Amino acid sequence: MNFEQSRQLLSNLAGTVKSHLIGELRWHHLGQVLDDQPEDVKLALKRHVDVLLERMKRLKASDIDLGGPGCNRRIWYRAGGKKSADEEMPEYHVDETDLLILNLTTESERKQLFAERNLDFSYRIKSSGNNGWTRFRSNIYFDMTHLAVNMRRINDQLIPFN
Repeated sequence: MNFEQSRQLLSNLAGTVKSHLIGELRWHHLGQVLDDQPEDVKLALKRHVDVLLERMKRLKASDIDLGGPGCNRRIWYRAGGKKSADEEMPEYHVDETDLLILNLTTESERKQLFAERNLDFSYRIKSSGNNGWTRFRSNIYFDMTHLAVNMRRINDQLIPFN
């Protein structure tokens, strides 16, 4: 499934979110929407995020931010110390980013996220270099009533202590 197809899948899935639910009920509903999906859908959503992270690497960006009202429907990258919205990428409704972000978590991580209102975790994608992986330090947090995530790329090369 390519990026545009997974984008459409995400849009359709977000259309099933019950908009009248708020708070804990909403978050558990979002989790259930994801849990009800077959593995190929969950993988397509994960791959969608991976494409955004691959773009981050190509742009030589250190960070990506997405989700919540603060991102104003855009994907943001920090490159060269300057944070800016990526105008070449599509806009995302907050329900779409809520699903994308929540799909990155395990059941136990979701419980922690809902209880503590943030979650620190590591993430990685296949790539060339560093034994075939690019790693990220990640933080999911609540931005008003929606989820947002910041992911910082960890350097591929280890810097020795002298």
